[in-house]
Amino acid sequence: MEGHVRDIANVLKAEGKQAEVFADIDQAGKIFNIEGKNYKWDEIVDDFKNLNGKYKTNEKGWIIESELSSTLMYKANNQWAEKLVVEGYTVLDFSFPVNIYSESIFYDMELSIIFK
Repeated sequence: MEGHVRDIANVLKAEGKQAEVFADIDQAGKIFNIEGKNYKWDEIVDDFKNLNGKYKTNEKGWIIESELSSTLMYKANNQWAEKLVVEGYTVLDFSFPVNIYSESIFYDMELSIIFK
């Protein structure tokens, strides 16, 4: 999201529009209730860093795709996407910059919730 979604959100905010991104800039300090337990944003970030080795990783140390949907980050992102729909947000989808990123399980999940 660096250099793409966040940049667009910053432009919109500079124009006086409200914009929210699922990232530290807008989620820090928020609480997410996941499976009956409240988690602070920092706890969700720490879980995703996988410091305790809870999730299987690849040779680069990244959580493998089949494990991502088990992470607190994925579950919080799912709740955030659902909130956008329930609260009637206008969602702008700028996709991925050409030749920079590819689709991800997170992006696919957001699309399935927001644009169903």
